Amino acid sequence: MSNFPKISLVCAWLLVSVISRPGTGNVGRDIRLWISIPQYSEAMFHNVWPRTLRADDQDAHFSVVVENISSRPLEFFTDGNSVGDQTLTFDFKAPDGSKRHVGKEIRDYAKNFPEVVRLMPGEVWVREVSYNRQEWAGFERARARQRQQVQIVATLSQKAGGWKRDPDVWAGQASSPPVSLQY
Repeated sequence: MSNFPKISLVCAWLLVSVISRPGTGNVGRDIRLWISIPQYSEAMFHNVWPRTLRADDQDAHFSVVVENISSRPLEFFTDGNSVGDQTLTFDFKAPDGSKRHVGKEIRDYAKNFPEVVRLMPGEVWVREVSYNRQEWAGFERARARQRQQVQIVATLSQKAGGWKRDPDVWAGQASSPPVSLQY
């Protein structure tokens, strides 16, 4: 019998348990925000690996989940444009107290068409963060020998007005609860 189904089942369970328990964090007036970085385990040997941001994988990513906890529809700017690229940032805190702020590089857009995602009450939006891409400023590549335990907090921030003056465009700031991981 293959061990593949057991490993897949454990990974799936861990992923669901991470996403389904967002924590309390700094809840905005209308949204809840959390970071989802699965903690994988090896079913056959019962090894559990720490949550890790891998520097050796160009396609590595993690998720930031935005949940509409209000009683009305809300809209959020997506990335890929001058408005949405600046809405999501991260703050790292190392054990020595040093801090690092991470955000997307500001760039020129030849064609700039801001788009929004509309969330009905109770819906979630999962934003994938490909942190090894050059579009992010501050996600320095960590070497395996230099990894350390850090805490990361995501912040979603949108200003009122701007491109779309619509009462459904959410304006405010919300932060996730801190997540401890190896980086």
